[in-house]
Amino acid sequence: MLPLRSSNNYQATFITCGGTLRDAGVTNTSISATGTASNYCSKFSPEAENPVWIENFIQFPGSGKVMPDVVLMPDGKLLYVNGATWGTAGGDAGVCSNAHDPSLQTFIFDPVASTFARGPDFTVARLYHSGAILIPDGRIITTGSEEANYVDFPKILNNECFPFNGSASTLGWNSTNNVASASCTQPFEYRIEVFTPAYFNLPNKPLVSAGYGSSYPTTLTYGSNFVVKFDTAATDVASISFIRYTTTTHSTNNDQRFVELPILYANTTHLIIDAPKNVSIAPLGNWMLFPVAKNGAVGHSITIKMASGTASRVVVPAAATTTSTNGGGSGKKNAAVGTSVMLGNSLVMGLLACASLIVGLA
Repeated sequence: MLPLRSSNNYQATFITCGGTLRDAGVTNTSISATGTASNYCSKFSPEAENPVWIENFIQFPGSGKVMPDVVLMPDGKLLYVNGATWGTAGGDAGVCSNAHDPSLQTFIFDPVASTFARGPDFTVARLYHSGAILIPDGRIITTGSEEANYVDFPKILNNECFPFNGSASTLGWNSTNNVASASCTQPFEYRIEVFTPAYFNLPNKPLVSAGYGSSYPTTLTYGSNFVVKFDTAATDVASISFIRYTTTTHSTNNDQRFVELPILYANTTHLIIDAPKNVSIAPLGNWMLFPVAKNGAVGHSITIKMASGTASRVVVPAAATTTSTNGGGSGKKNAAVGTSVMLGNSLVMGLLACASLIVGLA
Protein backbone atom coordinates (compact mmCIF):
# COMPACT_ATOMS: atom_id res chain seq x y z
CA MET A 1 0.00 0.00 0.00
CA LEU A 2 1.29 3.44 -0.97
CA PRO A 3 1.69 6.20 1.66
CA LEU A 4 -1.56 7.61 3.04
CA ARG A 5 -1.78 11.41 2.93
CA SER A 6 -4.29 14.07 3.92
CA SER A 7 -3.92 15.55 0.41
CA ASN A 8 -5.83 12.55 -1.01
CA ASN A 9 -8.03 12.06 2.06
CA TYR A 10 -5.95 9.02 3.07
CA GLN A 11 -7.29 6.98 0.18
CA ALA A 12 -5.52 3.64 -0.14
CA THR A 13 -3.78 2.60 -3.35
CA PHE A 14 -2.13 -0.80 -3.73
CA ILE A 15 0.50 -1.81 -6.26
CA THR A 16 1.69 -5.31 -7.10
CA CYS A 17 4.95 -5.96 -8.93
CA GLY A 18 6.74 -9.00 -10.25
CA GLY A 19 5.68 -12.62 -10.17
CA THR A 20 6.21 -15.34 -12.76
CA LEU A 21 4.96 -15.18 -16.32
CA ARG A 22 2.76 -18.02 -17.55
CA ASP A 23 2.21 -19.44 -21.02
CA ALA A 24 -1.27 -19.00 -22.47
CA GLY A 25 -3.45 -22.04 -21.98
CA VAL A 26 -1.37 -23.77 -19.32
CA THR A 27 -2.80 -24.87 -15.99
CA ASN A 28 -2.59 -22.65 -12.95
CA THR A 29 0.19 -24.79 -11.53
CA SER A 30 2.41 -24.51 -14.60
CA ILE A 31 4.87 -21.73 -15.23
CA SER A 32 6.04 -20.67 -18.65
CA ALA A 33 8.64 -22.59 -20.55
CA THR A 34 11.30 -20.11 -19.48
CA GLY A 35 9.90 -19.41 -16.01
CA THR A 36 10.97 -15.79 -16.42
CA ALA A 37 9.91 -13.40 -13.66
CA SER A 38 7.76 -10.42 -14.59
CA ASN A 39 8.92 -6.81 -14.30
CA TYR A 40 5.39 -5.40 -14.60
CA CYS A 41 3.52 -3.49 -11.89
CA SER A 42 -0.24 -3.00 -11.56
CA LYS A 43 -2.20 -0.79 -9.17
CA PHE A 44 -5.64 -0.65 -7.60
CA SER A 45 -7.47 1.96 -5.49
CA PRO A 46 -10.36 0.06 -3.87
CA GLU A 47 -11.86 3.20 -2.30
CA ALA A 48 -12.12 5.09 -5.60
CA GLU A 49 -15.58 5.91 -6.94
CA ASN A 50 -15.15 3.43 -9.79
CA PRO A 51 -12.26 1.16 -8.79
CA VAL A 52 -10.48 -0.71 -11.58
CA TRP A 53 -7.18 -2.54 -11.85
CA ILE A 54 -4.64 -0.58 -13.91
CA GLU A 55 -2.54 -3.31 -15.42
CA ASN A 56 1.14 -2.88 -16.19
CA PHE A 57 1.17 0.86 -15.51
CA ILE A 58 4.95 0.78 -14.97
CA GLN A 59 7.87 -1.65 -15.18
CA PHE A 60 11.01 -2.29 -13.16
CA PRO A 61 13.99 -0.61 -14.88
CA GLY A 62 15.78 -3.95 -15.05
CA SER A 63 15.07 -7.65 -14.70
CA GLY A 64 11.85 -9.05 -13.32
CA LYS A 65 11.46 -10.33 -9.78
CA VAL A 66 9.61 -13.21 -8.20
CA MET A 67 9.49 -13.19 -4.37
CA PRO A 68 10.44 -9.49 -4.08
CA ASP A 69 10.33 -7.68 -0.75
CA VAL A 70 9.22 -4.05 -0.63
CA VAL A 71 9.88 -1.51 2.13
CA LEU A 72 8.18 1.85 2.68
CA MET A 73 10.90 4.43 3.34
CA PRO A 74 10.54 7.65 5.39
CA ASP A 75 10.94 9.82 2.27
CA GLY A 76 7.73 8.30 0.89
CA LYS A 77 9.44 6.06 -1.67
CA LEU A 78 9.35 2.26 -1.92
CA LEU A 79 12.42 0.02 -2.05
CA TYR A 80 12.14 -3.29 -3.96
CA VAL A 81 14.78 -5.89 -3.08
CA ASN A 82 15.44 -9.65 -2.94
CA GLY A 83 13.90 -12.40 -5.03
CA ALA A 84 14.77 -14.25 -8.21
CA THR A 85 14.54 -13.61 -11.94
CA TRP A 86 13.31 -17.16 -12.64
CA GLY A 87 10.96 -19.68 -11.06
CA THR A 88 8.46 -19.64 -8.23
CA ALA A 89 8.34 -19.46 -4.45
CA GLY A 90 8.18 -22.58 -2.32
CA GLY A 91 10.17 -25.72 -1.67
CA ASP A 92 11.97 -27.21 1.30
CA ALA A 93 15.23 -25.77 2.55
CA GLY A 94 18.03 -26.37 0.08
CA VAL A 95 15.80 -27.62 -2.72
CA CYS A 96 16.78 -24.82 -5.06
CA SER A 97 14.96 -26.06 -8.17
CA ASN A 98 11.99 -23.73 -7.64
CA ALA A 99 13.99 -20.53 -8.08
CA HIS A 100 17.73 -20.47 -8.53
CA ASP A 101 18.59 -17.27 -10.38
CA PRO A 102 18.78 -14.54 -7.70
CA SER A 103 18.01 -10.92 -8.50
CA LEU A 104 20.55 -8.60 -6.88
CA GLN A 105 19.05 -5.49 -8.47
CA THR A 106 17.18 -2.93 -6.38
CA PHE A 107 14.48 -0.57 -7.60
CA ILE A 108 13.12 2.56 -5.94
CA PHE A 109 9.57 3.68 -6.75
CA ASP A 110 8.51 7.30 -6.32
CA PRO A 111 4.68 7.33 -5.95
CA VAL A 112 4.47 11.11 -6.46
CA ALA A 113 6.33 11.13 -9.78
CA SER A 114 5.19 7.56 -10.60
CA THR A 115 8.71 6.64 -11.69
CA PHE A 116 11.26 3.94 -10.90
CA ALA A 117 15.01 4.44 -10.36
CA ARG A 118 17.74 1.81 -10.12
CA GLY A 119 19.39 1.46 -6.75
CA PRO A 120 22.76 -0.14 -5.97
CA ASP A 121 23.01 -3.89 -6.45
CA PHE A 122 23.11 -6.04 -3.34
CA THR A 123 25.81 -8.68 -2.88
CA VAL A 124 23.92 -11.40 -0.97
CA ALA A 125 21.33 -13.49 -2.81
CA ARG A 126 17.92 -13.62 -1.10
CA LEU A 127 15.61 -16.33 -2.37
CA TYR A 128 12.87 -18.24 -0.52
CA HIS A 129 12.32 -17.24 3.15
CA SER A 130 14.06 -13.87 2.91
CA GLY A 131 13.04 -10.57 4.44
CA ALA A 132 13.63 -6.82 4.41
CA ILE A 133 12.76 -4.33 7.13
CA LEU A 134 13.08 -0.64 7.94
CA ILE A 135 15.06 0.07 11.12
CA PRO A 136 14.66 3.13 13.37
CA ASP A 137 17.52 5.17 11.88
CA GLY A 138 15.97 5.04 8.40
CA ARG A 139 18.17 2.34 6.87
CA ILE A 140 16.90 -1.00 5.57
CA ILE A 141 18.29 -4.44 6.34
CA THR A 142 17.88 -7.59 4.25
CA THR A 143 18.01 -10.99 5.90
CA GLY A 144 17.48 -14.68 5.41
CA SER A 145 17.18 -17.17 2.53
CA GLU A 146 17.22 -20.95 2.74
CA GLU A 147 18.35 -21.46 -0.85
CA ALA A 148 21.95 -20.22 -0.61
CA ASN A 149 22.94 -23.42 -2.42
CA TYR A 150 21.38 -22.17 -5.67
CA VAL A 151 24.91 -22.35 -7.12
CA ASP A 152 24.67 -26.15 -6.83
CA PHE A 153 21.63 -26.47 -9.07
CA PRO A 154 23.57 -27.75 -12.12
CA LYS A 155 25.41 -30.27 -9.93
CA ILE A 156 22.14 -31.48 -8.42
CA LEU A 157 20.72 -32.03 -11.92
CA ASN A 158 23.80 -34.07 -12.84
CA ASN A 159 23.67 -36.10 -9.61
CA GLU A 160 27.06 -34.69 -8.63
CA CYS A 161 25.76 -33.85 -5.18
CA PHE A 162 22.57 -34.13 -3.22
CA PRO A 163 20.73 -31.10 -1.85
CA PHE A 164 20.28 -30.50 1.83
CA ASN A 165 18.30 -33.26 3.50
CA GLY A 166 16.28 -31.61 6.26
CA SER A 167 15.01 -34.88 7.78
CA ALA A 168 18.50 -36.29 8.17
CA SER A 169 20.14 -32.90 8.83
CA THR A 170 22.97 -33.79 6.49
CA LEU A 171 24.70 -32.30 3.50
CA GLY A 172 25.65 -34.43 0.56
CA TRP A 173 24.64 -38.00 -0.21
CA ASN A 174 23.28 -40.12 2.61
CA SER A 175 25.54 -43.09 3.26
CA THR A 176 22.61 -45.43 2.69
CA ASN A 177 22.62 -44.37 -0.96
CA ASN A 178 25.90 -46.24 -1.38
CA VAL A 179 27.23 -43.25 -3.27
CA ALA A 180 30.42 -41.40 -2.45
CA SER A 181 29.77 -38.19 -0.45
CA ALA A 182 29.81 -34.97 -2.44
CA SER A 183 28.55 -32.14 -0.29
CA CYS A 184 26.52 -29.28 -1.60
CA THR A 185 26.64 -25.72 -0.34
CA GLN A 186 25.01 -25.09 3.04
CA PRO A 187 21.61 -23.56 2.15
CA PHE A 188 20.99 -21.19 5.06
CA GLU A 189 22.02 -17.54 4.71
CA TYR A 190 23.07 -15.94 8.02
CA ARG A 191 24.54 -12.66 6.76
CA ILE A 192 22.73 -9.33 7.05
CA GLU A 193 23.12 -6.60 4.46
CA VAL A 194 22.19 -2.97 4.97
CA PHE A 195 20.90 -0.45 2.44
CA THR A 196 21.72 3.19 3.21
CA PRO A 197 19.35 5.53 1.34
CA ALA A 198 20.69 8.84 0.06
CA TYR A 199 18.66 10.75 2.64
CA PHE A 200 20.62 9.07 5.45
CA ASN A 201 23.84 10.93 4.59
CA LEU A 202 22.32 14.39 4.06
CA PRO A 203 23.39 17.12 6.52
CA ASN A 204 21.21 18.89 9.10
CA LYS A 205 19.08 15.94 10.18
CA PRO A 206 16.20 16.88 12.47
CA LEU A 207 16.91 15.72 16.02
CA VAL A 208 14.10 15.10 18.49
CA SER A 209 15.09 15.97 22.05
CA ALA A 210 15.87 13.10 24.38
CA GLY A 211 13.25 12.35 26.99
CA TYR A 212 10.81 9.52 26.34
CA GLY A 213 7.49 10.85 27.60
CA SER A 214 8.67 14.41 28.22
CA SER A 215 9.89 15.63 24.82
CA TYR A 216 7.18 13.67 23.03
CA PRO A 217 4.28 11.42 24.06
CA THR A 218 4.71 7.69 24.51
CA THR A 219 1.08 6.99 23.58
CA LEU A 220 -1.42 8.68 21.27
CA THR A 221 -5.18 8.39 20.93
CA TYR A 222 -7.09 8.93 17.71
CA GLY A 223 -8.17 12.48 16.91
CA SER A 224 -5.57 13.99 19.24
CA ASN A 225 -2.77 16.39 18.47
CA PHE A 226 0.58 16.42 20.26
CA VAL A 227 3.82 18.33 20.81
CA VAL A 228 7.33 17.16 19.88
CA LYS A 229 10.42 19.01 21.12
CA PHE A 230 13.55 19.29 18.92
CA ASP A 231 17.21 19.99 19.64
CA THR A 232 17.51 21.28 16.09
CA ALA A 233 15.35 23.98 14.49
CA ALA A 234 11.82 22.59 14.34
CA THR A 235 11.02 25.09 11.60
CA ASP A 236 13.37 23.14 9.31
CA VAL A 237 11.05 20.11 9.41
CA ALA A 238 9.03 19.80 6.20
CA SER A 239 6.96 16.69 6.96
CA ILE A 240 6.32 13.90 9.43
CA SER A 241 6.39 10.28 8.27
CA PHE A 242 4.56 7.88 10.60
CA ILE A 243 5.51 4.26 9.80
CA ARG A 244 4.20 1.23 11.63
CA TYR A 245 6.41 -1.45 13.17
CA THR A 246 6.47 -4.37 10.77
CA THR A 247 7.00 -8.09 10.41
CA THR A 248 8.00 -9.70 7.13
CA THR A 249 7.94 -13.24 5.76
CA HIS A 250 7.37 -14.94 2.42
CA SER A 251 7.60 -11.63 0.52
CA THR A 252 4.65 -10.38 2.57
CA ASN A 253 4.53 -7.52 5.07
CA ASN A 254 0.90 -6.87 5.94
CA ASP A 255 1.84 -4.71 8.94
CA GLN A 256 3.48 -2.08 6.75
CA ARG A 257 1.71 1.30 6.78
CA PHE A 258 2.90 4.86 6.06
CA VAL A 259 0.79 7.82 7.21
CA GLU A 260 1.84 11.42 6.66
CA LEU A 261 0.91 13.47 9.73
CA PRO A 262 -0.02 17.16 9.23
CA ILE A 263 2.11 19.75 11.02
CA LEU A 264 -0.21 22.28 12.69
CA TYR A 265 2.38 24.64 14.16
CA ALA A 266 6.16 25.12 14.28
CA ASN A 267 8.52 27.37 16.19
CA THR A 268 12.25 27.08 16.68
CA THR A 269 12.00 24.27 19.25
CA HIS A 270 8.60 22.58 18.96
CA LEU A 271 6.08 21.14 16.51
CA ILE A 272 2.39 20.56 17.07
CA ILE A 273 1.33 17.57 14.99
CA ASP A 274 -2.04 16.01 14.21
CA ALA A 275 -2.43 12.35 15.17
CA PRO A 276 -4.28 9.93 12.87
CA LYS A 277 -8.05 10.36 12.89
CA ASN A 278 -9.08 6.74 13.30
CA VAL A 279 -7.94 3.13 13.48
CA SER A 280 -8.69 2.54 9.79
CA ILE A 281 -5.94 4.98 8.87
CA ALA A 282 -3.46 3.88 11.54
CA PRO A 283 -4.03 0.51 13.26
CA LEU A 284 -3.29 0.07 16.95
CA GLY A 285 0.29 -0.63 17.92
CA ASN A 286 3.77 0.85 17.84
CA TRP A 287 4.81 3.31 15.18
CA MET A 288 8.04 5.06 14.21
CA LEU A 289 7.78 8.83 13.74
CA PHE A 290 10.41 10.17 11.33
CA PRO A 291 10.92 13.94 10.98
CA VAL A 292 11.90 14.86 7.40
CA ALA A 293 13.79 18.11 6.82
CA LYS A 294 13.24 20.58 4.00
CA ASN A 295 16.49 19.41 2.39
CA GLY A 296 15.28 15.78 2.44
CA ALA A 297 17.36 14.65 5.42
CA VAL A 298 15.57 12.11 7.63
CA GLY A 299 16.03 12.20 11.38
CA HIS A 300 16.21 9.19 13.66
CA SER A 301 12.73 7.97 14.53
CA ILE A 302 10.96 8.00 17.87
CA THR A 303 8.49 5.33 18.93
CA ILE A 304 4.88 6.23 19.72
CA LYS A 305 2.10 3.76 20.46
CA MET A 306 -1.37 4.24 18.96
CA ALA A 307 -4.01 3.28 21.51
CA SER A 308 -7.74 3.54 22.13
CA GLY A 309 -9.01 6.30 24.39
CA THR A 310 -10.35 9.83 24.59
CA ALA A 311 -8.80 12.37 22.21
CA SER A 312 -6.58 14.99 23.78
CA ARG A 313 -5.73 18.25 22.03
CA VAL A 314 -3.40 21.12 22.89
CA VAL A 315 -4.22 24.68 21.93
CA VAL A 316 -2.78 25.61 18.53
CA PRO A 317 -1.70 29.29 18.26
CA ALA A 318 -4.12 31.33 16.19
CA ALA A 319 -1.48 32.26 13.62
CA ALA A 320 -0.68 28.61 12.87
CA THR A 321 -1.44 27.04 9.52
CA THR A 322 -1.67 23.38 8.65
CA THR A 323 1.15 22.13 6.45
CA SER A 324 1.28 18.91 4.51
CA THR A 325 3.77 17.86 1.83
CA ASN A 326 4.13 14.98 -0.54
CA GLY A 327 6.12 13.01 1.96
CA GLY A 328 9.66 14.20 2.40
CA GLY A 329 12.61 14.52 0.16
CA SER A 330 13.83 17.53 -1.72
CA GLY A 331 11.94 16.63 -4.88
CA LYS A 332 15.17 16.76 -6.85
CA LYS A 333 15.31 14.49 -9.86
CA ASN A 334 18.18 12.10 -10.53
CA ALA A 335 19.24 12.24 -6.89
CA ALA A 336 21.54 9.57 -5.48
CA VAL A 337 19.57 6.55 -4.32
CA GLY A 338 21.85 5.16 -1.60
CA THR A 339 24.42 2.46 -0.98
CA SER A 340 24.39 -1.20 0.00
CA VAL A 341 27.10 -2.72 2.19
CA MET A 342 27.76 -5.96 4.07
CA LEU A 343 27.65 -5.65 7.83
CA GLY A 344 30.50 -6.73 10.06
CA ASN A 345 29.76 -9.02 12.99
CA SER A 346 29.75 -6.27 15.61
CA LEU A 347 27.30 -4.11 13.67
CA VAL A 348 25.16 -7.13 12.90
CA MET A 349 24.86 -7.83 16.62
CA GLY A 350 23.96 -4.20 17.23
CA LEU A 351 21.16 -4.35 14.68
CA LEU A 352 19.90 -7.63 16.12
CA ALA A 353 19.82 -5.98 19.53
CA CYS A 354 17.88 -3.12 17.95
CA ALA A 355 15.43 -5.62 16.46
CA SER A 356 15.04 -7.23 19.87
CA LEU A 357 14.26 -3.83 21.34
CA ILE A 358 11.60 -3.29 18.70
CA VAL A 359 9.97 -6.57 19.61
CA GLY A 360 10.19 -5.71 23.30
CA LEU A 361 8.51 -2.34 22.80
CA ALA A 362 5.75 -3.98 20.82
